Amino acid sequence: MERGTVREWHDEHGWGVLDSPATPGGCWAHFSYVRMGGYPAVEPGAEVCFEYEVIGQDGFDFRATAVWPPGVEPGSPDLDAIHVEGPSPALASDLVIELDQPAPVRVFRGPDQVSADPTPGMDRTLAFELPGLWSGQVVTAPGTTSGWHHHDRNDSSLYIVSGIFRFEFQGRAEPLDAVAGDFVHVPPYTVHRESNPGDEPSVAVIARVGGGIPTVNVDQAPPPHR
Repeated sequence: MERGTVREWHDEHGWGVLDSPATPGGCWAHFSYVRMGGYPAVEPGAEVCFEYEVIGQDGFDFRATAVWPPGVEPGSPDLDAIHVEGPSPALASDLVIELDQPAPVRVFRGPDQVSADPTPGMDRTLAFELPGLWSGQVVTAPGTTSGWHHHDRNDSSLYIVSGIFRFEFQGRAEPLDAVAGDFVHVPPYTVHRESNPGDEPSVAVIARVGGGIPTVNVDQAPPPHR
């Protein structure tokens, strides 16, 4: 456990950076691991306690695995009361929907997408992110194979727009190909990688739901792969 401060927090993307002497350069934190009553409690400059692991995430060497208010000891009933299994308490919202004044439809233009959620060998861009939903696009160049990764507790849906996506994943030795017009479901925590055996870039639209970390890159191939 470490005690630190919130350097920055991005409500629109659901992540921030924590600073402490034990995590030089900053510790990346996702809202799904925040054990408090929602986004308003995660403010720049606020003191927090957190646990972390030494693994790269979005340019940071450290990633938080739990974040909670100071003054509460790990394993105490107070912390258990804050933490709820399943969707993060950060998904709570004070939004009131009135039928005669529905929320507006928004269009996120292709050129406005930003690079995000990196995995070696793949070019992912983020269109928009909401609590519990990540939406974007992935492009894999011809002849390229991505690094091994999984998507935490998220279910991922891919719609193949063009090209070929070849999936290799734990528990299966043979690759599985998806082509334009196909939908693909990647279950939570399934370690996998994608490659493009074709001669044109492969493009897919992604939607992730579940409120977990969008992507967790891993160093070792899962069995039966080497």
